[in-house]
This record gives sequence, C-alpha cells and structure tokens, in this order.
Amino acid sequence: MKVSYNDDHLFTIGEDGLLVVYELYDKETQNKREKEGSEAEYAEDFLISKDEYSTLKSKIEKYERKLKEQEITNKIKYNTELKERDEDIKHLQEEIDKVKRDLGGFY
Repeated sequence: MKVSYNDDHLFTIGEDGLLVVYELYDKETQNKREKEGSEAEYAEDFLISKDEYSTLKSKIEKYERKLKEQEITNKIKYNTELKERDEDIKHLQEEIDKVKRDLGGFY
C-alpha cells in the first residue's frame, strides 16, 4: 500500500497483480461528491511483469511465424493441386477429342 504525495489517493496491489486506486477525501469533500453524483470509473488497463510481457510477446511472434509458414505451405499445396487438376482436365479433353475423331461422322 502506498499513499500519493498529496494524500489524495491510496494505491494497493495484490499478489495477482491487480492495482486498486482509492480516492481519499474528508467528510466535507465526500458530501460535495455525493451531491454531484460523481462515481469512480474503472480503468481498462492492467499491469503485468516484464518477464510475463516478454513471454507473451515471444509466443505471439512464434504463432505469427507459424501462421506465415502455414500460409506458404497452403499456397504451395493449392497451386500443386490446381496444376494436377488442370492436367487431368487436359487429359480428359484429349480423350474426348480422340473419341470424337474415332466416331467421325457419328457424333
């Protein structure tokens, strides 16, 4: 626990890393704030240790590399399959043309 330099706030931090800031004021200030209806707002920020940040950052970078590798692998696989399909279509078209020639006027 720590009090701010001007005694307006009390800071506490738990073992889980949660930082809580309390606003300190006397009775007169409390009555004034109750009349104004001001309420404390929660921050959307949170604190983590530098080690935890580094670990998370390296995990993100690792997954980004894996994603790029997978995208390249998928592109190669897609292009290979597409080429094979085109060759299959070409062979089938050649067979159709051969059958048409063999049938001659019957077709």
